[in-house]
Amino acid sequence: MNVARGSDIADYVSSIPLIDNHCHSVKLSMLTQLEFGNFLRESPPRKDDGESAFYSMIGMTLLKRCPEVLGASRFVEPWEYVELRRSFSPYEVATKFMNSLDVSVHLVDTGFNAGDLVSLEEFAHFGRSTVYEVVRLEAIAEETLAKHGAEVFLDAFPDVLRSRASKAVGVKCIAAYRGGLELTADMPDLDLVHEELQRLEASGKPHKIKVYGKVIESYLAHLALETLTLPIQFHVGFGDPDVQIDRGNPSYLTPFIRRASELGRGVVLLHCYPYHREAAYLAHAFENVYLDLGLTMNYVGSRSADVLRETLELAPFVRVMYSSDAYGLAELHFLGQLMFRESLTQVLQGWIAESLCSFPYAKKVADLIGSQNAQRLYAL
Repeated sequence: MNVARGSDIADYVSSIPLIDNHCHSVKLSMLTQLEFGNFLRESPPRKDDGESAFYSMIGMTLLKRCPEVLGASRFVEPWEYVELRRSFSPYEVATKFMNSLDVSVHLVDTGFNAGDLVSLEEFAHFGRSTVYEVVRLEAIAEETLAKHGAEVFLDAFPDVLRSRASKAVGVKCIAAYRGGLELTADMPDLDLVHEELQRLEASGKPHKIKVYGKVIESYLAHLALETLTLPIQFHVGFGDPDVQIDRGNPSYLTPFIRRASELGRGVVLLHCYPYHREAAYLAHAFENVYLDLGLTMNYVGSRSADVLRETLELAPFVRVMYSSDAYGLAELHFLGQLMFRESLTQVLQGWIAESLCSFPYAKKVADLIGSQNAQRLYAL
C-alpha cells in the first residue's frame, strides 16, 4: 500500500473539475458594506453597519482568501475589502471570482429571488461552465395558486409542474422552512389539500400567497415523486430564521424516503449541519439517499474538514456530493469550492498517512464526491 503521497493527493484534489450540485446565481450591483455583510448571513437583512458580519468563520475566511483574487494582500480590514471590491465594476468582480473556479457544471436553484440575480445564460458565461436548472416546488405552487386560485389549483398544478421541470435536472423542496420535514408517508387526502389551499388563499394577499404546512408540503413532495422522474432536493438543518431547526432534522423524512425508494427516485439532503451524522445514516441505510455539505462548509470555516470527516464516518462515498449553495456573491462560489477542496484534501491526506487507504483509492474518492456521484444521479 502506498502511504507516502499526501502531497500528491493535495495536488490531485486541487486539480479535479467539480460539479456544484446546488447553488444560486450571482448579483451584479455595487454593494455597500451593509449590503455586502447581509449576504454573509443566513438571516434577514440587518440594519447595522455590516462590519459585524465579518466577525464570523465565513467573514474571517473571506478576509483571508478573497483579497488576493482582487490583487491585494490577505487579512485586510472589513471596510478595506468592501472598498477594494467597489474599485472594480460588479461585472469585473464576478468575472474574477468565477474565473478562479474549476467547476465544470452548476445546478442552479431558480426559485429564490431569481429576479435579483443574473440569468442562467449570464451565469454560465461568468462561470465558464455548463448550467442546469433546479426548480423549486414552492415557488411554482405559489405562482400557480396566484394565477388559478384554490378551486382550480389541483387540476392545473401537475401540468404546470411537468412543464416547468421539463428542462430541469432536479426539483427542490423547502419544507424545512415551511413547517418542518415531518412529511406524510403517502400522498395526503386531496380534500384536505384543497381545504388548506382555500385557507392559504383566504389569509394571503392577492398574487402574493405563501404555501406552507405539513399537508401542502407533503402534497408537493409526493406529487413530484409521482409526476416526475427527477431527484428531489431537501433543505436540511440550519438556514434563516424561518427554520425551526429541530424540525429540519432529516430523520423526519424517513417515511417519505421509503416511498421515494419504492418509486425509484433519488432524495438529496442539502447542507445538513448540524444533522450531518443523521444525514450520513440515511445515506447509509437507503440506496436512494444522497447528501452534500454545501451551505455548511463556508459557515463552519476552519472546522469544515472535521464536519466532512464526521459525515464520511458512515455515509457511503458513492453518495456524497459537492455543492456551494452560494447565493448572490461571486465570493461565496469561490470560497465554497476552495473550502471543499481543502477539507477533502485534509481528510484524504489523513487516511493515507494512517495507512487506511492507498493513493489510487483516495483519488477515486475525490472523483466520486467531486463530480461522479452527481453526474450519475442527475444523468448529466
